[in-house]
Amino acid sequence: MSGFQTKDKPKSQRNFYPINLDLNGRRVLFLGGGRDTLVEAKTLLEFGAHIDILSQRPVREIQDLALTHSHRLRLIKEDADFLESGAIQVSDYALVFAYSKFAASNETLWRVARESGVICSRKPVGGDFVVPSILRRGHLKVSVSTDGISPALESVLLSKIESESIGELDSYALFLDTAAEMVDGLPTPLTEIQRGKMLESVYDLSGRDDIRSALRRNNFAEASQLLRRHLEELLETHGA
Repeated sequence: MSGFQTKDKPKSQRNFYPINLDLNGRRVLFLGGGRDTLVEAKTLLEFGAHIDILSQRPVREIQDLALTHSHRLRLIKEDADFLESGAIQVSDYALVFAYSKFAASNETLWRVARESGVICSRKPVGGDFVVPSILRRGHLKVSVSTDGISPALESVLLSKIESESIGELDSYALFLDTAAEMVDGLPTPLTEIQRGKMLESVYDLSGRDDIRSALRRNNFAEASQLLRRHLEELLETHGA
């Protein structure tokens, strides 16, 4: 995989691209069964991922998690050498996390992942991506990242955002839930092409001046009514 760099850049030169991924039903691999894996696995389960954890001695909480979510979380009690046995294919995973307490094991997974064209987060430093700190309210996610330089600063900033904006965030989330319900309620007789154009139009609606004005004034009822009216106009335009 010549497109991948072979060595990590210094932290001062690293600049990660923020992105939201749909991991529902996608497979994720962890190497290591410690606290870092526990925290991230819990979050990924909330987002619908199917998880394999490769660890000979996972912490008790991970074993309990595997029992509770046995349909989506599998424990593989092997060491890092198992990665090169051919018993599992790293290329089958959407993301991999090298979270072992052994640096050499993390290096092995990182190398295998790169050979397979799969991006890998590696502890304690390096890798192809870092996980931001997240504040979640339904469809609304606020994330703060320092490119892995200072997780402590991420936590402080996110707490500040939450404490100063908690009421507004909940209102924003409610508006988004309403908008999502409207989109889900689009009539099924539409053809796929019509439906695709409708969804593009719905996305563009959020930028309309009247809706933006209502949101700026924290008038979410007005914003919802405007969105509904614009959707009805779109349906008439498409002949639904």
